[in-house]
Amino acid sequence: MSLALVSLGSNLGDRAATLAAATERLAREPNIVVRARSRLVESRPAGGPAGQAPFLNGAVLLETTKSPHELAAVLHRIEEQLGRQRHVRWAARTIDLDLLLFDDAVIDTEDLLVPHPRMSFRRFVLEPACEIAAEMVHPNCGLTLAELLSHLDQSANLVAIASPSLRSRALNRGLASSVVDALASRALPARLLKAPVDLPQAVRRESARLLESAKETLAAWAASLDASRWPAAGWTVADFWWDELLAWAEAFLWPIHAETIDSLCENCRKNIVRPKLFVRLETRSKLGPAFDQSPVKYTDALERVCYRPGLPPALRVFAARAAFEIVGAIEAMQPLA
Repeated sequence: MSLALVSLGSNLGDRAATLAAATERLAREPNIVVRARSRLVESRPAGGPAGQAPFLNGAVLLETTKSPHELAAVLHRIEEQLGRQRHVRWAARTIDLDLLLFDDAVIDTEDLLVPHPRMSFRRFVLEPACEIAAEMVHPNCGLTLAELLSHLDQSANLVAIASPSLRSRALNRGLASSVVDALASRALPARLLKAPVDLPQAVRRESARLLESAKETLAAWAASLDASRWPAAGWTVADFWWDELLAWAEAFLWPIHAETIDSLCENCRKNIVRPKLFVRLETRSKLGPAFDQSPVKYTDALERVCYRPGLPPALRVFAARAAFEIVGAIEAMQPLA
């Protein structure tokens, strides 16, 4: 038997009755046992069209012999039976059933992603899920659901955008500025934090000289992220992410110098603000090459750095929809209504 965690949501019609009906239908399915169900919590809509009613959210813990794909098919069938229609992304909906976790499985196929790619920073998912499955572990980051919720509660309101290449800081800055403007239009105070010094560009210089440039960059970034001077209120959207330094050092410094930067980064970590969310911009598409050809060694190093266990929640998005996605993520991290 496998353990599966499923989230439930509704903001149309008789929300409580619909969620109860979904749970009962799950309980009647062959080879599925409902082991626990959370209380229902209300949340403001995050992202999507304006003017939506609040959502009612919950979670159920299932025990099943079905495969993840078979369980996902059951969830979709119940959604259709209860009147779910899919026309506009994140629009109002009668019922929303999402497979969050399935044991410790990591599935990335065209029709199924497990763990759910946005569960780690959605408060309306984590709060009910923690009532019934707080010790379940998110297999990508290695944190329990309780630890993910604690991170949302305790970390600063900082969203850091990791640069997808050495030549895309302007893209990051424009995106961060757009997010700040969008948050202001939603009455969420926010500020833009620009990288005070960029990562060294002259990657062909002698590694020893690059080490000194990296140290200067590190000192400037650490000062801008100084926790002792961090504002108590509002959101900050940064066009850089601290751990980019590690990827850059791995890609362009001699190993002994990269170890020096790694050690300095770790020493600074206790004094800098940890982001509530970091954003990994994607510039490569299955339909074509990257618009900005970054050195492969840097791109590969950034990929390794971004997905180390224990890091804050990550949002991976393509540049064309990034502002919309980031604003929706920030709204989803806000305290529940």
